[in-house]
Amino acid sequence: AWFSDRNGKGYELLIANQDGMSAPRNISIGESKLGWEPTWSPDGKYIVFTDDDVRIRLVDIASGTIKTIGVGGNNLERGSLGLTWSPDSQWLAYSKSGTNNFRQVMLWSLASSKTQAVTNTLADAFSPTWDADKEHLYFLASTDVALGSGWANTSSMTANPEYAAYVINLQSDDKSPFKPKSDEEEAEKKENEKEDEKPKTDEKKEDTSLKIDFENIERRTLALDIPVRNYSYMLSGPKGSVFIMERIPNDRGLTVQKYKLEDNEAKEFIGGASQISVSTDGKKMLAQVNGNWQVMDTGGPSGKDGKSLKVNLQMNLNKTAEWTQMFEEAWRYEQDYFYDPNMHGRDWKAVYKRYAPLVPHIKHRADLTYVLDQVNGELSV
Repeated sequence: AWFSDRNGKGYELLIANQDGMSAPRNISIGESKLGWEPTWSPDGKYIVFTDDDVRIRLVDIASGTIKTIGVGGNNLERGSLGLTWSPDSQWLAYSKSGTNNFRQVMLWSLASSKTQAVTNTLADAFSPTWDADKEHLYFLASTDVALGSGWANTSSMTANPEYAAYVINLQSDDKSPFKPKSDEEEAEKKENEKEDEKPKTDEKKEDTSLKIDFENIERRTLALDIPVRNYSYMLSGPKGSVFIMERIPNDRGLTVQKYKLEDNEAKEFIGGASQISVSTDGKKMLAQVNGNWQVMDTGGPSGKDGKSLKVNLQMNLNKTAEWTQMFEEAWRYEQDYFYDPNMHGRDWKAVYKRYAPLVPHIKHRADLTYVLDQVNGELSV
């Protein structure tokens, strides 16, 4: 799934088979001008994305209908809300900024269309990640976040927060994953001891849906026993595990730590990684490692034995068509995002009619820059 303005009138959602052999299906995104972070539900029935107004939009694939299910905290969160579906496709987790600019982890229910915060307002929490066991939710959080300064201010002293990793027991009757273990040996069963065999009657199908008890959920939020560091984000792994991306100073790329809940321990899975993603079933990881694409099995202790992918991509570029698209999009950007809806008194459609006839005659990229400068100059900013 991706967004495209190939119709020349605005962006729409396109979905297609992975083999690329069939024409993509177009789905209108309605009043949304742009879209980021398109995220499939595991059952393939829905896609959620963030639009230009930081609204979280839900697309029903079967009907093509779209609705708003939430709104982010500020426009800087476009494409960075961390939208992630639960394994049963019934819950959506994301993080949004509050009035104090600290992010909270939110959970939205497909069944009830209600949203509930699960982290405290006094901590900056983000990157919610579901465990495949349907019993735990991980996230990163810090209480060291403070006011920052713009990148151009070289004389400021700002906070350099580090983040800790946490896990939530989603159900109130679940035992703590960190309960002390006994060092006593279990007694061996005698050969003549047999378990009572009960007749298999009236067997009920096990309910595999994910359940969340929100009452006292903060009391069931536990810190993972790993160091507080500069963690960037998390990704779901096999059942009972999660991948934590760590940024180490002077190291190329990210160091991927694999944390296992049973062992309460994180070990380095792979280093020098970027553009990391994990398959929906949690069995495979795709990452660019030291400049080369690799596919790794997530079940093992390390991804260093991953298989390299030979990528040979080619593109036939029609520069005239590309420059036409760039002109159209630049004109639309001003129409959609200029701070003054009245466009400083300019008739923006008339401006388009004045400069669009020049585009077919552009023969060099510098010519396009010159035309765009003239278009933007009409706003007299």
